Amino acid sequence: MHFMRYTLGENGGYISSGTHLLIPSFTHYLILMHDLHVADMIHRLVIEYAEKNRLSKVSQIDIELGSVIEHGAAINADNLKFNITMLGQKTLAEGAVVNITEVDGNDWRLVSIQGE
Repeated sequence: MHFMRYTLGENGGYISSGTHLLIPSFTHYLILMHDLHVADMIHRLVIEYAEKNRLSKVSQIDIELGSVIEHGAAINADNLKFNITMLGQKTLAEGAVVNITEVDGNDWRLVSIQGE
């Protein structure tokens, strides 16, 4: 059985979304869509955590990424970073530095966010 854990410390949770992204290359679209789903979950957790802690701007997002399989494809760290950055536009997370550390395991974890 494959198990994935989606957490944000004590206040963690799993959030799904229907976000869509139009990209000219269909192959590129398919690759990024798997990563976009996870990026959207992370982005929503970042915004939720920032709002709960009254941050007006998120400057840094730190993530640990294991070997996560989403919809039959492995999550790519570079694509995940791109999608998180894209989703952050015009939000509290716009311009935030996204740090992804690859770790053992089969899950991802939002380690921390920094902001003001």
